[in-house]
Amino acid sequence: MRSLSSGYGTGCGRASWSGRGQEDRARVGAQWTHLFGNFIEVNVNGGFVQSFASSTGLQAAVVGVGNILPTFGNQHWVELGGRVGARLTQNMTADVFVNGTLGPYPVGNTVHGGVGLRVNY
Repeated sequence: MRSLSSGYGTGCGRASWSGRGQEDRARVGAQWTHLFGNFIEVNVNGGFVQSFASSTGLQAAVVGVGNILPTFGNQHWVELGGRVGARLTQNMTADVFVNGTLGPYPVGNTVHGGVGLRVNY
């Protein structure tokens, strides 16, 4: 699944895959960022996503049975994340982050993280 909402706050969009399926999504989210001193910045964010008007073009042809269409219902899930950054210079920040989702199948509970380097010029 792809999310068409950008940034944080409120987003709506339509994801579409050629011949496979599509869905509309609405997202409400928030974030909080704080700079401790002049060096460490912390960010916490979260959101709730609801899909609707979901449909799929996938089907299976089973000999002796015919075409079988999958159940493709609307989904909902929560997105959570956090980031800690260290300002290396005025224009460069090194980050460590963790993001995840909480929701029923097929979205499920996921966690991923990583490191980043942000450069402002």
